[in-house]
Amino acid sequence: MNVNFNTINNTTPDAVEGYQDFSCSKQTTVIEGNFYAMNIITGTNNPQDTRVWIDLNNDGVFNNTNELVFDAPNAFNPSGNITIPAGAVLNTSLRMRISSDVVGTPQSGCTNNDFGQTEDYGIIIQANTLPPIADFSATPTSTCASPVQFTDLTANAPTSWLWYFGDGNTSILPNPSHTYANSGVYTVSLVVTNAFGQDSLAKINFITIACSVNMPFTGTDTVTDCNGILFDDGGPFLPYSEFSDGIMSIQPAGATQIILNFVSFDFEDGLDFLIVYDGPSTASPALGFYTGNTLPNQFISSGGAVTIQQLTTFTNFIPRQGFELNWSCTTVGIEENSVSESDFIVYPNPTSSVINIKSETNFKINEVQLISLVGKIIYQSGVKDNSKDITIDIANFSKGVYILSVLTEKGVVNKRVIVQ
Repeated sequence: MNVNFNTINNTTPDAVEGYQDFSCSKQTTVIEGNFYAMNIITGTNNPQDTRVWIDLNNDGVFNNTNELVFDAPNAFNPSGNITIPAGAVLNTSLRMRISSDVVGTPQSGCTNNDFGQTEDYGIIIQANTLPPIADFSATPTSTCASPVQFTDLTANAPTSWLWYFGDGNTSILPNPSHTYANSGVYTVSLVVTNAFGQDSLAKINFITIACSVNMPFTGTDTVTDCNGILFDDGGPFLPYSEFSDGIMSIQPAGATQIILNFVSFDFEDGLDFLIVYDGPSTASPALGFYTGNTLPNQFISSGGAVTIQQLTTFTNFIPRQGFELNWSCTTVGIEENSVSESDFIVYPNPTSSVINIKSETNFKINEVQLISLVGKIIYQSGVKDNSKDITIDIANFSKGVYILSVLTEKGVVNKRVIVQ
């Protein structure tokens, strides 16, 4: 087995020893709150259950609640990242136990090996005295109605989290799950703090909620979502129908343009057709008239509506898969640039009575929050009419340092304020 973790790179020949103690001879130093890569080569052609524990409280017992830091069941040569938890015993050599055994091994750091290997290493955890560096991921980033699982990837041991999901909802959990109610493209922001500072990160247009619809066999349907997926009348799994003439009109409220991007296209050449119109009906000018299996180019409408018609016949009918396209829209007032700290003035600071927030640009304020350095929301208020100038009365707030979060449609600005 080979173990590669931070400065440790150790290879043992096979599993005949069962257990080996390298806790004194093989040690490494890490910082709490940071991520470190763990790579283990199990040295067998069969998958193994491989796990890593750290005795964080130095009590000689490995528990699965908070000391199991890496778990790779039924895996061959597993690898991944280990986050060093905050709150461990510091500046002391702690045992890091690595166990790799047959699939089905009990999830315990204190069981005998059947055919595998257990090895102990020394790990010294040092305090993290740096402000956090915000980062996060999400799975999935494109979906219809499934919950989106957000994962905090912030470095330097954050102690509080404030998520803005872009639809008016927030969370203070480190790894929240969120379900979006409406189709659209959402900017997600995360504000993190610890005793040494705060940081924020906004990922513009990060989450896409797009549900799929099928062309009607006949008649006219209308969709008003700004984003979505459109299939022929057979849907994603069946061929399109014979003798169809259905019409789909895409008309999102407030849209200024509709963008169509084809993913696939397969119609019987010269017999079945798809027509795209630049407007709300088939009386609008035609943007394209398509048959065969050549993928159409991107379409961008001149206004806020697009109409699509599917025309098929029976003559020499050969089953075809039809088409799939993604549509999106641009709406009035949405700009491409993101918000930055220089877009707002906060005064006076320090203060003992009020905080004034003034927008220096066209960004309008949707919500403001005042957050303590331990992550507690002290003040939260939505802003009527998306004003550019706001005054907050803080006369009754306790003295101290706070994080002022200003939420706009393009992201979050965070400023440190002092209440005297």
